[in-house]
Amino acid sequence: VYFWQAFRNTLILSIIELFLNTGAAVIISLLLNEITNMIFKKTVQTIIYLPHFMSWVVASYFVFAFLSPDKGILNQIITHFGGQGIQWYSNPKYWPLILVIMNLWKTVGYSMVVYLASITGIDGSLYEAAVIDGATKFQQAKYITIPSIKPIVIMMFILNVGKIFYSDFGLFYQVTQGIPNSLYKVASTFDTYIYNALQTNVAIGKTAAAGFFQSIACCITILLANYIVSKIDSDSAII
Repeated sequence: VYFWQAFRNTLILSIIELFLNTGAAVIISLLLNEITNMIFKKTVQTIIYLPHFMSWVVASYFVFAFLSPDKGILNQIITHFGGQGIQWYSNPKYWPLILVIMNLWKTVGYSMVVYLASITGIDGSLYEAAVIDGATKFQQAKYITIPSIKPIVIMMFILNVGKIFYSDFGLFYQVTQGIPNSLYKVASTFDTYIYNALQTNVAIGKTAAAGFFQSIACCITILLANYIVSKIDSDSAII
């Protein structure tokens, strides 16, 4: 039962995070590329990228500051407007969204920088010709920017597909304050399952099998994703 809960949570949350991260990083990089004020552009870029360097231990304290049942910022706002405070760490229904948002907050900056670097490498004469032809900013992004960065987007997507059976241990364990029993059904993943199994009397063979299953499943998914891409666009495949 615990294994299949971990399997379900790992797969579903990883797929959601994969598509959200890719889409958000592309959109943010496109928007940042249109900013002409370099000081403002660098400031926004730094703010978005900064969480990538922050450990989940530190991030978990920020989350607790917002979600603390007694003095949490969100509960104070809710009670200020006449509502009743929420026991966040005892209500599993909120945590899939919280975990997805936290993962996006911490990881989108890295992908954004990669895509933004690719955009800056695009030949400027293409945009100059598009402006002469009367192309709008949206048309320039649609017909020049996106096709130009498509190979790097696909490459990043394939590599990230190969990690969908792995979860960020710090995200699921630290942010949830050690995955209390009330959150186990929605926050347990392969990595937390293996960690908890090593702390108990579970046979070492079962934890080794779970880790081996992760490796095999990730290998299969990355090869399958690459195969599908090669059939659609052979030039974008990485193998």
